Amino acid sequence: MLELVRGMLEFIGEFEGDIPGASASDCGNHLDMDLAAAREIAKRYRAELLPGRTAYPL
Repeated sequence: MLELVRGMLEFIGEFEGDIPGASASDCGNHLDMDLAAAREIAKRYRAELLPGRTAYPL
């Protein structure tokens, strides 16, 4: 599961182009789709929250 999340965040952090469905005719919340903000949040999450958070007490 962790590798899936890491891969998803990497994809978001590097995505360039149009966001699918980010138009008024496709989605009522299209104004909430901010690629620059999503990329920044994904990069910060990968850098700050994922490393070292995978050791759990038994």
